Order: sequence, then structure tokens, then C-alpha cells
Amino acid sequence: MIQSLSLKNIKKIDKSKMLDLLLDFPSQLKVAQDLAKKAVILFEKREFKKIVFAGLGGSAIGAGLTSSP
Repeated sequence: MIQSLSLKNIKKIDKSKMLDLLLDFPSQLKVAQDLAKKAVILFEKREFKKIVFAGLGGSAIGAGLTSSP
């Protein structure tokens, strides 16, 4: 039997709590931004044209969400 994708049904099968992590993603980005503002750059400042995100499986979700339209 196929269940609807209600929040209640998702939480029943989401044993690793990935939905909670996804919903928390904006606050994780804010924390990352705050950390980046405090970072010390040890190389000459320059303009970047491209950024590479790397990851496998769940680690790649940030890149997937960032590249989504």
C-alpha cells in the first residue's frame, strides 16, 4: 500500500531524521556564513569564477540544493 507523503507519514519512515536536517538547512547556512565571516584568508584575495562542491550520497545534498533553480 502506498502512503501519502504527509509530514506524519514521512516522519514514520525517516528513521535518520533527514527531513529535520533538510528543514534546518537555512540555519546551517547562516552558521556557515557567520563562520566564513570570521575566517582568515591566507592567500591573495581574488575573484572566483567557479566553486566546486564535492560529496557522495547525503554529503552531496548541499550541492544539489544549491544548484537547484
